[in-house]
Formats: sequence, C-alpha cells, structure tokens
Amino acid sequence: MKRIRIVYSLLIALLILSAFIGCSAPDKRSTAEKSGDCSLTVETVCGVAVKDSQAVLTSEQFSELANAADVSALCVYTAAEKADVVISLDAEELTFIVTAENGTENTYTVTIVVLSGDTSFTLRTFADIPVSSDHITVPEKIWRDMCADADLDILPYFTAETADGAVLKVEFDTKTRRAKFTCVSQDGTQTAVRSYGLQVSVPFGSHTQTGYGSRNSITWSYDHDSYVLSGATAFKDINGNALADDYAVSFRAALSGYKTDSEMCFAAYEAGNLMIRFYIRVVDSDYISVRTDYRDRSDYKNEILLINKIPYSGGMFSDIKLIVKNNSLVIVYEGETLFRRTLFGLKRTEACIYSNNCTVYLKNIETESDPESVAAQYENALDGYDESDIGKTLIGSGENMERMEEGPNGEITVNNAASGARVMAGLYSEGVPVGGYEYAVGGKVRITDTKTSGGSASKVEFQIYRSFNDFVKFHLFRFPTNNSFYIYPTVNGKGSTYLYGTQNNMMPTPSGGIYEVEYAFVYDHGVLETYLKDGSELLPDFTLVYSLETDWGYTGYAFANKQYCNSVFYDTKVYYGAEFDTFAEKLHGATDTDISFENGVFTETADGRFYKTDKRYSSAKLISGGNEIGGEHFVLSGTAELFDCEDWGQSEIIVGGNGRYARYVLEYNKSQLGFQLFTETSTDGENWGGYRHIVSPHPGNTAYCNFTVVNENGKYSFLIDGYVWHTYKNMTADAVVLLGGKNSVVKLTRIFAETDEQAVKDFAADMKEHEYVSPYEGRIAALAEQYKNAEKGGILLVGSSSIDYWYTWQEDLGSDILGYNVGIGGTKVADWMYAYDRLVKPFAPSKIVMFLGGNNVNGGDSAADTVGQLAKLLTRMHTDFPQAEIYYILSMPVPNNYSNGKYTVEYGKLIDGMKQFGAQTDWVTIIDLESELIRNGNPIPEYFKSDNMHLTDAGYKVWTRVIRSYIFRGTKRT
Repeated sequence: MKRIRIVYSLLIALLILSAFIGCSAPDKRSTAEKSGDCSLTVETVCGVAVKDSQAVLTSEQFSELANAADVSALCVYTAAEKADVVISLDAEELTFIVTAENGTENTYTVTIVVLSGDTSFTLRTFADIPVSSDHITVPEKIWRDMCADADLDILPYFTAETADGAVLKVEFDTKTRRAKFTCVSQDGTQTAVRSYGLQVSVPFGSHTQTGYGSRNSITWSYDHDSYVLSGATAFKDINGNALADDYAVSFRAALSGYKTDSEMCFAAYEAGNLMIRFYIRVVDSDYISVRTDYRDRSDYKNEILLINKIPYSGGMFSDIKLIVKNNSLVIVYEGETLFRRTLFGLKRTEACIYSNNCTVYLKNIETESDPESVAAQYENALDGYDESDIGKTLIGSGENMERMEEGPNGEITVNNAASGARVMAGLYSEGVPVGGYEYAVGGKVRITDTKTSGGSASKVEFQIYRSFNDFVKFHLFRFPTNNSFYIYPTVNGKGSTYLYGTQNNMMPTPSGGIYEVEYAFVYDHGVLETYLKDGSELLPDFTLVYSLETDWGYTGYAFANKQYCNSVFYDTKVYYGAEFDTFAEKLHGATDTDISFENGVFTETADGRFYKTDKRYSSAKLISGGNEIGGEHFVLSGTAELFDCEDWGQSEIIVGGNGRYARYVLEYNKSQLGFQLFTETSTDGENWGGYRHIVSPHPGNTAYCNFTVVNENGKYSFLIDGYVWHTYKNMTADAVVLLGGKNSVVKLTRIFAETDEQAVKDFAADMKEHEYVSPYEGRIAALAEQYKNAEKGGILLVGSSSIDYWYTWQEDLGSDILGYNVGIGGTKVADWMYAYDRLVKPFAPSKIVMFLGGNNVNGGDSAADTVGQLAKLLTRMHTDFPQAEIYYILSMPVPNNYSNGKYTVEYGKLIDGMKQFGAQTDWVTIIDLESELIRNGNPIPEYFKSDNMHLTDAGYKVWTRVIRSYIFRGTKRT
C-alpha cells in the first residue's frame, strides 16, 4: 500500500514537471511574428520642422524646450508600431532612443540650432572715416550720390560689428540728414532701431610744417551744397593726413561777396616764401582772370596772366584741377591744361587754398595721392601741351617776342638782319624764368648775316638783371671794324660803358658772315661771372671775361637779338643745385682754400664750397694751416645760405671766448614767412639772451647772407655785403670763431680768413656803416607815385597791416571826408622813418591816425626800444605839423598775444609804454580798443581771422566805431 502511494506521488510530480516544461518552451510561430522595426521620423520640435536632422529654434523656443518637464510633449515624430521611444535633451542635442517590438534598439539625434535674439550692433567706419557716437561723417562724393539716388545701398560703405546672424538695414533722409538703422535679430523676433545724424566731411586743416591755415576757415553748407571758405586752409585726405608730395586735387570753385582784386588762390606750399600759386582774381564786377606766380625763397615773382577777363557773375563755378609731381605744378582749368611750373627749390609741398576779401564755394572735391596715379595724370595733362622756353622777364620786360621762333631741342631763332628793333625775352625752364640766388646758363649762339657797312654794328645781347635800376647788359658786336664784347653795367640806376677783357676788335672776324661762340653766365649770391669760348687764339677755352660783385640777391637771365643780324641760340643748359656746383667747378677749376672745419661738420667740394647736410644742431671751428682761426685780430668772410629749411632753420656764426660770446644767425622765421638775421650774447656759448634783430623778417629777404665778421681786440663787427650792420664792444679779445646751424642744409661759399693784425686794422679802418633801406621800398614808391598830386590836408592813415587791410576806410569814415590810406602790412617803425618824406610829409595832414609797433615786438625788438622809436616818429610828426591832431592806436589784444586777461610780456610792455607816452604829452591821443575786443578775458573769436592776428569784417566794424568816436569828437583821450 505504501509502495503504491510512492509511485503515485512520483507520477503526480512527473505530470507537474511536464506541464511546467511545456509552458516554458519557445513558441516558434509567435516569435517569428514580432517586429524588429525601430525606425523614427522626427517631424517637428517646438512646432518647427526638422530638416536634415536639424531643428532651427528661436531662443524662446529653445528655452521652452530646455525647461520642459517632458520634452517629448514638444516633439512630433512617427515611430515604428509597438516601438518604444525615450527622448532626452543634452545641451543643444535631442536624443531619441527607439526600442522595437522584438527588442532591437536604435538611437537618433536632432541637432538644435538656436537662433540669437541679440540685436546689438556697432558702426565703426563709413568710407574709412570713423563713426562717432551719434554722427556719421560722409565724404562729399558719397553724399552727392545719396542725394541723387534715394535707393542707393550705402551699407557696403560701412564697417560694422553685429550680433551673430543679425541683419542690419539702413534708411536715410537727406532732407533731415538722418540715417535710421534697423537691426533684426538672427531669430527674427527682436528689432533694434538707432538713428544717426549725417554730416559731410570737411577734409581740411593746417599745413603740417608751418601751421598755415585752419580747419576753422572752411565749413560745409547744406544750403549752398558746397564748402564755404573764408580764410586759409590745407587739403587733407579722409584720414586727416596732409595732401603732400605727389598729389592731384580737383574741384569746382565759385566766388561770392567779392570786389575788385578779390582772389581765390591755390598754393603748392612748402614754406611761406617757397611755393607755386594758381589763382582766380576779380577784375571787376563782370570779369575774372586766371593767373599764376611763385616764390623761390623770395617775394612773389613772375605773375603770368593765363586768361584775362572771363565773363563772370557771383556763384558761377569753374572746374579746376591741380597736379603736383615732385617740384612741378600743372594747372588745368575748365578741362584745358593752361600752364606748368617747375621750381627747382621745392622739396615737399602741401596743397593749400585761401580766399582773399571774398567767400569761396568749393564742391566736387576729389583728391589723389598714389604716386603712380598722379604720375599718369601729370603725363596725361601734358600730352599735347606746348610749352615755351621764352617769356616776360621777372621784371615784366620783353620786346618783339613773337619774332623768336622756337625749334627742336630748344633752339631759338631770330631773323632780324634787316631790322634795328630789339627782340628780347627771358629764358624759361618749364614755366619759370631762369634766375635765383645761384644759377648758371651755358649755351651757344650762331650769328649770321651781319652788317658789312653803315653806322651800326650787328649785335646780340645777354643780360643779368635784378630790376630796372640794377642790371648788366652784354653785347656781342659783329662788324668788319668792331668784333668785340661790350659790358654795360647799371648799378643803383647809374650806368657806364665798359669794354672789358676782349679788347676792341680783338675777337675773330666772322668767316663767311658766320660767327659761333659758346658762353657761360654764372650768378652766385651777388657775384656775376661771364665766360666765353670760340676756339680762337683769344678764347681757345672758357675764359673769364667779366666779373662783378653786387648785393642784388635774386636775379634773372635774359637774351636778345639787339639788331641787324640773324641768330640761333642752341645747346642751352640751365644749372641749379648740384649741377651748378659741378658746372662752376669746371669753370673755376679746383680751389685750394686752405680752410677746413673740425669734426667733419662741414664737407668740402673741390670748388671750395662747404655743406652741412645733417640738420641736427652742431657747430665747428675753422682751421687754416693746421691752426684755429681766431685771435685778437681777424676777419672772416663768406656766404652762408639755407636750403631745404624746416621750422626755424638756421646758419650761425659764433665769436668769443672766456665768458663772452656773441652769435649772428640767419634764420627762417616761419611765422613771418621770411628770412631774418638776429644776434644774441652768452656767457657760456650755449645759453643765449639779449635777442636783437639785425634784419627783420620779411618775405622779400634773401635766403643767404654775404657776411664778414671782424674782431678788433674785442670789438666785434658784423658786415653784410661789405657794410657794418651791428657792433659789439668790450668783448673777449682773444676770440675763436665757429660756424654751424640746424634744421636746414647750410651751404658756405667763398670762405676767406685774415689774421694779420695790420691787415685787419686796415680793413676795419675802411669799413662803412649801413644805411637802412626798407624792404617795402617798392610799395612805398608805388604809393608815393599814386598820391604825388594829392590834395593837402585831411586824414592820413599810416602804419602796418591793420591800417593797410582797412579796405572800407573811406565809406567807414565818410565818403565826403578827405583822406588817404598809405598803410603797408608788415612794416615796422624804421620803415616809416625811412618813408616819412614820401608818405607822411607831402600830405600836410590835419589828422594823423597811426597803428604801428606790434611788428617790432613780434619780430624780437624790445618794448622799450620800440616805444623809443615810436616816440621819435610821433614827435617828428608833431614838429612838422603842430596843428594836426595825432591819434595813436594801441596794439590790440589779438589771440596770438593775449589770453586769460593777460598780454604776452613784451607786447604788454609796449602797450603800457605807449600809454605812458600819451599821458606825458598833450598833442597825441591814445586809442585803446582792448575792452571792445575781449569777452571773459579772451579775444572775441569772430573779430579775428584764422591767423589770430588780423581783424575780420566784424572786427573792423568795432575798430571803425571806436576810432570814429575819437577822431570826430575833437577831444583828447588817453
């Protein structure tokens, strides 16, 4: 029974196990039907379609996604049936894990591209001009394009920084002169708007080397659609750099508010007395003229009338283009090349422009400073340009020039065999009359068809001239009984006839009626030399046939067919600079001067010329025969010249020793635009004081000095052109002498030293004092001639520039008032003592109004000395005209000499000194304008021109009101 029960239990267990095994075994049919598809298609994320596994969301959409509790709620996708999808967000990447029905798994990613909502932007430049915080400066040309085309896309002109992906748009309104910028964020949800004012650029300023001109002299006028110029300014490029060296500038110009002799002038400007000018001058109310001149370390020269009497009315624009290449200016007017001038002395010019007694409107300004482009424009402008080698001389002379025929290679033929008329002209080199302080002309002349009978010989002429009173004529006589070379010098208006060197009828008789001679005329700082060569026994090689020492300064060269022959001038060559040195050396031969300089400060040429090319300051002792030149008695002479001057370029001579030194300095004075000579003293040879002018600065002064320094046992004399101009007494007897300079190339020529005591004493015994001749002699003479028949009496206005520039004085004082204005700008007291007998005394005035003295102090004279000179001049007037009312106008509080309630020291002392002088006399009335011309302790800006010295029209209204209140009141005020 028990056994059956065990078997039964085992059977039950087997049945249970069998059932269990049957339930757990794989169901082959069921497994085959389950899917392994785990595909997925993501359609949108945050409502944005997914393309190429990317969803581009705004920052707001992404923020919503990133902050969602369940990111799957923001995703629309299609997955395989019965597949499971798990979605997660990591940074900017959505991950989709898909598990198929049968358990297969795959991962998909969608990259989220988040667009920025940032609308920030910064404007950096417009057409390379920096953009300020609230203004955009627009070049004139682009402004004109904007005005002409409202749809013009100006964005390409900007450099700007914007937020990533942001889009910048601009709209501008030329009427309101505003530009509205709209920046749309990358995601398109944000917009920023910012408005800028538009202003046309004014690319002008001051001359970088001299300070000439001002940015304040020119503005842009929207009403006139042009720049408005009143005063002087210099062209700049868009970055504010000077338009300098090689450049081209074109513009349209119109004059307004003008009167006769008003001007608009362009200058290729290096320094105050070194430039080439082009200018438009008003002839009268209906006409203008076009002219050119230049300054070559000199006053203005060779004014040439290019076009005369062009019909004109105010506001008419002229097209002008000026091209400067190296030292040459080409003038193009209304599309036609009018003239070229090439000036040897120019090194580096800047483009400047100014208006004189009018307003000038400028527009359509274009500039170019790329050398290659400028060179191309220069050559293009000269294509077809016919340039003459002859013209009026520097002093305006010339006769029958139309009979001079210019041929190839510079040949000039004159057929004058049948005529006794003179055919004469100045020789030109690229538009400039040949001349200067140092130059030479060499060439040949062939003379034919000369006279064989009669009373007059055939003649060819050459000439070196300074003026109608100072010149030398050279005549080649060709005649059977007279084949000679005659010299006719005229000095200070006094002429004589010489036959020099080539004795009467000693030159070859023409063979077959033909005579050829080679010539050379050398002018070297007042020394004139003439050389001839014709291969004859008398003149086998270049022979010096004539020389003359003068004080002429700047001279010119001319030539002529005097009469009764035909002539051909050919192989003509002009020599300047280094070429001049070489040519002079060839003529002179090597020169043994036995003079040198220590430390190599100056280098010597074979012709005995010395150069200091290092512009840093240095000086050196002179050596002769191995010994220093100096001692108790010596004479040192030579010529010092300045080239390529920078600000305050100098050549100096120092004399002295043992605690007493003096120096004499030739200097370029940039503020006075001319050269000057001054002297100072020192106890150590380094720190100088006691500044005093010997020659006051003036644009007409020469760039050189023919000097002599004499030491007579402690008495130092300084001579110019052989006359004593200054003396120091009781200086160091046993003295040394040094020469040097700075800020300029210094050239020394004809250096000579004498140390023999008796020879020095003899030289000193023959010295003569210099007598003052005003540098304004030409203007003085012209005014004297103008008023030679003037009615006596009335008001006489005398003095310097503020009187001279008082153009409206007659209408200001009264059209019925008898009066004369003989003011001369730049003058000092000595000039009026010099001119007194011609410009004061002949008028026998009943009232004298004088403004004078400021130029003395500004030029370095002491206030005390100036007051003393003024007192002498005023006393002379009172002595000659005891019944005349005399008014002296005090120097004014001009910006150059007054600020914060104070005058500069010497200027203030001058004013105080003249107030004291007026208080001590009962015949002079002092006129003081100070209170009328200042505001809050400073000069009123609108009363003064940009030069900070001279009055504007508004200033002259105040000037007139105050002066009238004195001279028509009849009472004395001090």
